[in-house]
Amino acid sequence: MSYIDGVVIPVPTGNKQKFIDHSKTVDALFLEHGATRVLECWGDDVKDGKQTDFRRAVQAKPDETVVFSWVEWPDKATRDAGMQKIMDDPKMRPDANPMPFDGKRMIFGGFAPVVDFVAPVRPCFDSKNFRLSGEPMEMEARVNFQQQIPQALKLMLQFERYLRQSGLETRLLNLVCMRASQINGCAYCLDMHSKDARAEGETEQRLYALDAWRETPFFSERERAALLWTEAVTLVKEGHVADGVYDAARRHFSSEELANLTIAITQINAWNRLNIAFRTVPGGYQPGMFQPQIRSEQAASH
Repeated sequence: MSYIDGVVIPVPTGNKQKFIDHSKTVDALFLEHGATRVLECWGDDVKDGKQTDFRRAVQAKPDETVVFSWVEWPDKATRDAGMQKIMDDPKMRPDANPMPFDGKRMIFGGFAPVVDFVAPVRPCFDSKNFRLSGEPMEMEARVNFQQQIPQALKLMLQFERYLRQSGLETRLLNLVCMRASQINGCAYCLDMHSKDARAEGETEQRLYALDAWRETPFFSERERAALLWTEAVTLVKEGHVADGVYDAARRHFSSEELANLTIAITQINAWNRLNIAFRTVPGGYQPGMFQPQIRSEQAASH
């Protein structure tokens, strides 16, 4: 069952940007160590109560704004282990990331959900291709984009060749491609990269658990940093790759390695969008199928 940490903080109104900058560093640590979501909410309609209220709870001063924050965890065990790692992290030292508020008046606590309602998602599908029988559904690509843009494809394959020679581990690149493809929902790329990963020695256990990598002990710290970076770059609109995420990545990657990792993430996102947009049919890919083309581009470039 999920677990929630709730926090109420009085923050000097003039320190709003300092609070945001401080939170980006701290919140990235929460995500790195198992949290699934962190929200920092700046007081907007916080009314005075007759007996008590948010402001009185934290003894907020006239020039302070109340912040309401919460952290979502997959379960209490993950929260307890994650919080211990966060508290031990050097970035939590007051001299490294000073709090732009009076921490003595901050209130916080852990909560176990007893009611959890989620708005139903209305299914969106093409009714003419939807069937309830147990028979496999026939699919057909909209366009074979590889035949339509051969010159662009050559350039993309040159990027693939570059990435394979960049020094980044093949096993790491496969994980990155898998995770981005999971986020984007690209069936073709998931089929392709899972087959490549298995052929190159990846374990079934790690592939099955990749979507929940924060909750497992199966991935190294370097891999966890790469997966966190992959999610932030793929979901760039959500947080614009926070400073804390960058700092977590830089602890495990040199500036050159991180630039190459970002190129890899950009590349798989491009492949995802092409294959999703043109409905490339998954299933027919075999491990290493495109390697001859990549080697051909390598030979042509010399």
